[in-house]
Amino acid sequence: MSSGETIDAKNLRDETRRAEEKGGKIVITFVEIPLDSIKSTKVEIDPDIMEEITIGRAPDNMVVVPDMTVSRHHAVLSIGERGEMILKDLSSKNGTYMMINGAFSKIEKQEVYDGALIKLGLYTIIKINRQPRATPP
Repeated sequence: MSSGETIDAKNLRDETRRAEEKGGKIVITFVEIPLDSIKSTKVEIDPDIMEEITIGRAPDNMVVVPDMTVSRHHAVLSIGERGEMILKDLSSKNGTYMMINGAFSKIEKQEVYDGALIKLGLYTIIKINRQPRATPP
């Protein structure tokens, strides 16, 4: 900041509030998967560092899913301008589904609620949570 430059405190407060509302890390938990040894495994990702979280069978994804019914590049999770989580199917062969009103519904692009159950392919179910942003002491 150069000398003589002023800061609008209201705008600074608004920006801080928006950053706090966006939440903290995203936690993806494997609920059901053909490989029993990784059931209940959690993957934590900081969306401030990774703008998009790729999900699929290929090793270049952020979240690698060892299930042959999951496409190599199956879906992508991103954060919208309001801090909402958005899941987009990447034209996968066996589809992406979200639990809505007690049943899995096929999605193409969908806002994801905290605690959502997502079915990838035929067998894998993951749970997506958003941790609250840690407040400084």
